[in-house]
Amino acid sequence: MKENEADGVRRLLGILPEGKTEEYMELWYEFEAGKTADSKFAKAIDRIPPLFHNLYGEGHSWKENKISKEKVFSLNSRISEGSQKLWQAIEAKLNEAVSNGILK
Repeated sequence: MKENEADGVRRLLGILPEGKTEEYMELWYEFEAGKTADSKFAKAIDRIPPLFHNLYGEGHSWKENKISKEKVFSLNSRISEGSQKLWQAIEAKLNEAVSNGILK
């Protein structure tokens, strides 16, 4: 993570009760590193909202930004690192979007 990003996160977390800022900063660094099972799962979950926005919004940003199905599948296949079952469910939804012409 870039230094200015860490500073921003630290400032935001500074509103927490005393002693909690460092605890949450450690969790943030763990998430950013993406090496533990928990952080991999958190990163997988973090990928879901943008996918749902597109899946249930007729692929609006995919179409607007000319994002190919290959790019969507490639970028989001990392979900499997956090949860194979979650990736299987999302992959099925993406394949359905391809079949329905939402994702090309």
